[in-house]
Amino acid sequence: MTDAGNRPARNLPEPRGFARRFKGNDMPKTTLNIILRLLAFGAILGTAACRIPDMNLGLREKHEPDVAFVLTLHEFVPPDAPDGRLVRAMPTVHDNRNVWIRRIPLLSSRVIHNITVTAADEGEAPALTAALDMHGRFLWMQLCGEYGGRLVAVAVDGVYRFAWRVPPPHAHARDAIVIQGPWNLREAELVAQWAPKNYAKWHKEVRK
Repeated sequence: MTDAGNRPARNLPEPRGFARRFKGNDMPKTTLNIILRLLAFGAILGTAACRIPDMNLGLREKHEPDVAFVLTLHEFVPPDAPDGRLVRAMPTVHDNRNVWIRRIPLLSSRVIHNITVTAADEGEAPALTAALDMHGRFLWMQLCGEYGGRLVAVAVDGVYRFAWRVPPPHAHARDAIVIQGPWNLREAELVAQWAPKNYAKWHKEVRK
């Protein structure tokens, strides 16, 4: 009977596949290489993300040249809400009153690639039909699911125009929004005229 301390060494099977890469003294070096590659990949993604504007934002806080008649939809908040980074007072087009809204739009011209003015019947205000891109369709589905039946603020260039009731889920087209006024016809035409220009400018920046 062979003593346990003098047993001959067994021939263990050679590691295969992924385990073979972590053999002996190579483990720390291989692990370090993987970590460095992951960090480099993350840095590349971070750099790319910095070049893509936030698609949820309709208006930047700073002035944007060559952009005008930007349409945005905002959630109303109580008048006593504190002004800050997420909430602000929005001026109205009719008088010196303000309405209080969430600063980040629920949906904006950044996801609207075309707008047409629907001819109004006699005595009715015109409507805007806004065609949405793929990201806009997703936002619109979310908006109807969460805010269906509720009033939201409609603004142009950061100035409040009127309150509009969001249609309930499954009661709307997925690729377009029909926003009934009260629109001023001339302003509605300008919002429609500028929609493709604004969209092209923002998405040209994304493609750079």
